[in-house]
Amino acid sequence: MGQIRIVNHPIFLEKLSSVRDEKLKSREFRALVSELTLILGITATERLDVVTTKQLHTPIGPYTGIKLKDEIGVFPIMRAGQGMIDSFLTLLPGATVHHLGLFRDKTTLLPVEYYNKLPSECKLDVGFIVDPMIATAGTAVAAVNILKDWGLKRIVFCSILVSKSGVEALQQAHPDIDIVVGHIDEELTDRGYIYPGLGDAGDPFSPIHQQAEDLLLAIAEPISRPARIHEYKLTTYSLYAAVSVGLNADTIIEGLEKLCKTEIPDSVLEFIKSSTSCYGKVRLILIENRYFVECVDDVLLHKLLGDADILSILETSLLGVTPLPNNADAIPIDLFSVFDHDIDLEEESSDGNMEERENTNIITLDSLLEQIRTDRKFEIKKNDVETLKKKCAELSYPMLEEYDFHADHFNPHLALDLKPNAKLRSYQEKSLGKMFGNGRARSGIIVLPCGAGKTLVGVTAACTIKKSCLVLCNSSLSVEQWTREFKYWTTIKDSDIAKFSSECKQPFEGDAGVLISTYTMLTHSGNRAYDAQNMLEFIKSREWGFLLMDEVHVVPAGKMMYDIQKKAITVHHESKQNQGMPHYAEKLQKPYLYGGTSQSERIRLLQQFRFNPALNTIFLSKIGDTSIDIPEATCLIQISSHFGSRRQEAQRLGRILRPKKNCATKVNAYFYTLVSKDTEEMYYATKRQQFLIDQGYEFKIITNIQGMEDGVYQHLSEELSLLNTVLLSLETQEFEEEGEEEDDLNPTFEFTRLESKISSLSGGDSMAYMEFRGGTSSGLDRRERRNNGP
Repeated sequence: MGQIRIVNHPIFLEKLSSVRDEKLKSREFRALVSELTLILGITATERLDVVTTKQLHTPIGPYTGIKLKDEIGVFPIMRAGQGMIDSFLTLLPGATVHHLGLFRDKTTLLPVEYYNKLPSECKLDVGFIVDPMIATAGTAVAAVNILKDWGLKRIVFCSILVSKSGVEALQQAHPDIDIVVGHIDEELTDRGYIYPGLGDAGDPFSPIHQQAEDLLLAIAEPISRPARIHEYKLTTYSLYAAVSVGLNADTIIEGLEKLCKTEIPDSVLEFIKSSTSCYGKVRLILIENRYFVECVDDVLLHKLLGDADILSILETSLLGVTPLPNNADAIPIDLFSVFDHDIDLEEESSDGNMEERENTNIITLDSLLEQIRTDRKFEIKKNDVETLKKKCAELSYPMLEEYDFHADHFNPHLALDLKPNAKLRSYQEKSLGKMFGNGRARSGIIVLPCGAGKTLVGVTAACTIKKSCLVLCNSSLSVEQWTREFKYWTTIKDSDIAKFSSECKQPFEGDAGVLISTYTMLTHSGNRAYDAQNMLEFIKSREWGFLLMDEVHVVPAGKMMYDIQKKAITVHHESKQNQGMPHYAEKLQKPYLYGGTSQSERIRLLQQFRFNPALNTIFLSKIGDTSIDIPEATCLIQISSHFGSRRQEAQRLGRILRPKKNCATKVNAYFYTLVSKDTEEMYYATKRQQFLIDQGYEFKIITNIQGMEDGVYQHLSEELSLLNTVLLSLETQEFEEEGEEEDDLNPTFEFTRLESKISSLSGGDSMAYMEFRGGTSSGLDRRERRNNGP
């Protein structure tokens, strides 16, 4: 029979009184919880069994050693129980730690399990379940049930503060376990909280959880984000990105200390400080097509100007002055104290010709550096920007690049504003805030889920900068859609927007405008048509204030400025490449869009699908993965996919999860996929399921749907006929899915006249006669004799 033991130690009671204070800071709260757990742990472990060891010796004489007999495990209930782990491991350094994920539903007050990674076999003798508080005892009872089902025989439940009804409920449910508590509060509130309680210690899902998620997204890279537990990784580059949006080491550490349940390790604090100490200290600012280096740290500025390579690329031609030339050997490393006195120009003149110098404004290098120290910025030569970036990287001070578009009067202004109907969602505004945090535009990557409205984010950014904008996307259909979106959301004139695609090559008319093209049109390295070459020269001939790159899935480098996740209820799927799609479309008499469909036909069918009630179903090949705007669709059935492609999965989900107009229910779309049993598709389905879980999606596997037997292929013979047709098409025909319409990149054909002989007609161009001599007979003669006999 188990017992309830209460710690009535005066030191424990004093610390418990302190930890109840609502004004307590996070660091002090964690420290007190750790100290309370240590005292609690001493009481909880006092009945552990021990055994004697071999005889040992002290400096005075021999003694018999003692050690704990049992294999012990500690089971913290996440997330509140994590703050008690270190204290128990101080007492039991050899214990095994297994986390249990349980929380209490705030509506039903019933326990919900969300994390359990216990090994298949229990090899422990004693287990200590640790949770700071027991309120209704729902999660406590569930935790004990889990360990008993696992096979653990001896369980001790440890809690700092419990309610009277909660501890009684736990004892009634499991009378055979020991319960060790620090103090019992008599009351529970209507919401099931202990009164007066400990505040947030027992609430694993704090009201400020969204702040914690926002902080982690800003400073770390998301690794896995299922429903209840998110995994993030602090990296040098993620901290660089945090600095680029205005955070610093003190702000990051302060936020972590406020939100963490456990003490932050010193190694993590040191990593944050070292990673953020250099990045962002040096800024490269583009103003009026001139490049300025800004550094507010005097010591670092001193270091930069002390480098001979950086000193050599200072831009002085626009200052109206010429710095006095110096002998390289005469320049010391410490350039801030180079010239302590004025230089006698007469002594410096070796030829004595002062008339040429009188007509030139000459300043000493010391005067120039003094001016830089006052302004804390200096200009560099345009052609040496990459040299500066490389040098700063070598000095471990990577540069933060910004564009001061407000101060840019060199590049023409573009009359471009959002219309009143453009309403940004909160996450769209937040992502733009990362880009324009300090009134300047930063380069970087904004990650939004498919269907989250990234087009409007890009259009709003263009309206903010108000300079010429070059938009690059992946297909001609995307060009048309971006053009339509710019006209729909903004006040841009038709004459100020242009397209560069296979079907349209017309520049905008004014000094500034928006040009939309594809990556292929700009990167093609072969011969071009006359009008295509003129468009390329038009692009090269002007400065672009904003380069907007759509569908950038893989980039060589870039700072992550904003990233969010999106959750939905889906029905999971997977399948491999399938050639049956055209046959399905023909059987159901529905239109089918694929790579061979003309641009005009695509636009016509999509418009019909959006506005014509009679056309409510279309078939799409993988051209529909990107840049297909079908927000009216409410159901997507995936028949085939590219093996285990995660990107394709996310894109197709995004097509269907776009917000729907006049949707009163929470679930506004359905995503199905078809998987054939007992095929290799099952393997890819498993991989796709794990990806969805990591991204925070939920799904259900459906093995039977009522009414499926009433399909268009009702007989086995029809299904076999379809299978044979598909298998035959796999062998004889290759459907082209990409569909890039760059037909006129090579509009002319080149012919070359070659000199040839009559042997060309007989196919003898690639053949040769060879003769090998040995003695007086040729190789041919010997072969003939060998074949024909003597």
